[in-house]
Amino acid sequence: YSYLSATDIAITKCSLVADSDKVLGSIAVGRVVGVGVDVDGVSEGLRTTLLYINSPYYLYMPGGAQDIAVAASEYAKVVDLRNFSDLDVAIIMALSVQKDLLNLLKGRDVFLLGNDLSLITFAYYASRYACRVGVAPKYFLWTDIIKGEHISLHEPHTAFDTIVIAMPDPAITCLAIKNLAVGRDTTVFLYPHLQTMLDGVCFRGLDMNIRIIKLGDVDTGLEVYEALKNYIIGKIDVIDVEKLSSTIHRPTLLKFH
Repeated sequence: YSYLSATDIAITKCSLVADSDKVLGSIAVGRVVGVGVDVDGVSEGLRTTLLYINSPYYLYMPGGAQDIAVAASEYAKVVDLRNFSDLDVAIIMALSVQKDLLNLLKGRDVFLLGNDLSLITFAYYASRYACRVGVAPKYFLWTDIIKGEHISLHEPHTAFDTIVIAMPDPAITCLAIKNLAVGRDTTVFLYPHLQTMLDGVCFRGLDMNIRIIKLGDVDTGLEVYEALKNYIIGKIDVIDVEKLSSTIHRPTLLKFH
């Protein structure tokens, strides 16, 4: 399986983000067929995930949507989880936001924007630990799992000190930042590499802390998946790679045979 994230959707919509021949796939799950030199902890036959999205060079390297995917060992993570299928593991890794980032939601006013699977994890933790949670229903796919305020992006008086964005549309992203950020001391979480699309005008005059979402915490991903498995399975698209269309609009898992 290969997961097409918010960044992958952005790549298909904007030729300026990455090379035109970029092979998509932020996260890949499969079996190891070969190991390079000086690699520890990974051997042939093991089920392994490749977290391409964590690489600073992701936009300019082949992604995971290939029959045989190759990545530096630092982005490989062996995942045992014997009671879970490869499909389960792919979803778990898409949810695997690092816990130290989630801890920053505690006691904050949190706004969520986008449709990436990682936002389910932020929604799950925000609903438990944040003081206040808001979403823009038109631009948030997971409204059923969180009881929060429905916010219009055109109301600048509605302010949040924490904004989490996994949205491939730079215009909507900039609108949310400009109209909903409190300004000083606002923390904005962005899905990896989406910041490449943003013009400096999005942040002009705002004293903000920009944090890039980091994936790879299997325990967190597993916790959220077990709590919301049936809901997630009903929302995500799983398609054969041969049937992939030229446009993607929502989180998608490609299946390879």
